[in-house]
Amino acid sequence: MTRRPAVQPPPSQPDGRAYHVVVTSGRTTTAHDENKRRLRQYLTQHPDTQIADLAYTTTARRMHHVHRDAYVVKSTAELLRQLEQPTPPPAEKASSVVFAFTGQGAQHVGMGGTLYRTSPTFRRLLDSYQHLCNAQGLDCQFLDTIRGSGDATSTGATTTERDIQVATVALEIALARFWQSLGLRPTLLIGHSLGEYAALCIAGVLSVGNALALAHECATLIFSECPPSEAGMLAVALPASTVKYRLRDSAATVGCEVCCLNGPSSTVVGGPLPAIEAFKDYLKSDGNVSVARLRVQHAFHTRQMDPVLDPLKSSASRVNFHAPTIPVASTLLGRIVQPGEDGVFNANYLRRHTREAVAFIDAVRACETEGLIQDQSLVVEVGPHPVCIGLMASSLQGVSPSAYPSLRRGRDDWESIS
Repeated sequence: MTRRPAVQPPPSQPDGRAYHVVVTSGRTTTAHDENKRRLRQYLTQHPDTQIADLAYTTTARRMHHVHRDAYVVKSTAELLRQLEQPTPPPAEKASSVVFAFTGQGAQHVGMGGTLYRTSPTFRRLLDSYQHLCNAQGLDCQFLDTIRGSGDATSTGATTTERDIQVATVALEIALARFWQSLGLRPTLLIGHSLGEYAALCIAGVLSVGNALALAHECATLIFSECPPSEAGMLAVALPASTVKYRLRDSAATVGCEVCCLNGPSSTVVGGPLPAIEAFKDYLKSDGNVSVARLRVQHAFHTRQMDPVLDPLKSSASRVNFHAPTIPVASTLLGRIVQPGEDGVFNANYLRRHTREAVAFIDAVRACETEGLIQDQSLVVEVGPHPVCIGLMASSLQGVSPSAYPSLRRGRDDWESIS
């Protein structure tokens, strides 16, 4: 009788993350301080300790007590420096969790790429979304955008601006699901412009497949019916009322219109490029007005979108829309759409959403008025780069919630995710 050799377990895979979370805890503050002291002593004596191994040991292999701290670090030396700092006061439990989905202008090739390569959960989510696109016959390989490198201005043959639009929605849905898999459950959703597609998906209004299909249809229509680089968008550090008044000052700015009301002194104008450039030069001549061109090839939420509206509504009319299961702060209506409220989100809503101005400040202040955002709230920006959390901070009048980005352009994904 031949004896079969024992099956050897596969070798462990190297951890590709640059940042890791190390946790300390104790039953009492005294016990916690003592455990931190012992960890400092151990690391001082064993400076070659692998930070990935230590992170695994202190998270997956330990029971955590009431008194605990978490440290996001790249190395043992960095952990030692943080352990030597005074223990911060304990954080209060969040009264609400807000997911804010980023809109146009923050997307770039390679967004979320590190997370995709190093997180099996995140990769499975995005792979499944690509399969959904393929199954629906959509001519879109958005994963090329996620896996790519560079920025949105260096698109190649396999990565188009249309794919970047779909990739943004897919990325934001996947990020939200990733946070939910870690136990972070949103109690309120808000999406800026393109980000509302992802918000409606997480709210249960749209399925993942329908959200991606509608984003693809909208992007396809825009890039086929609206010539790129003939119009643009300009961020202006002035109230919307002042911007509207100044637009009337010069005939050269004809065709410009306010397309985003982002904050008390944050307004976006869209229109034909010559008019946008004329308005920018006019405001710069003032000397005190901050202006910046957005990284987009179209003037979204302006009359440039008019050729898209009816075909988009026709496509959306074939999609099933459901009542939300989570409150949604509508940046079209400037109010809260409550769970179970039917008939608000439909094909005509998407038509208006594409054409009308983004009333972000109105939606944020409605959240504050109804007590959905408080000092103890946690706001997580779900997108490729933080934009919404800064706009929210400037729009809120009496509360200051904690706010964190999911990702940052030019930074390691795990630095913010951790």
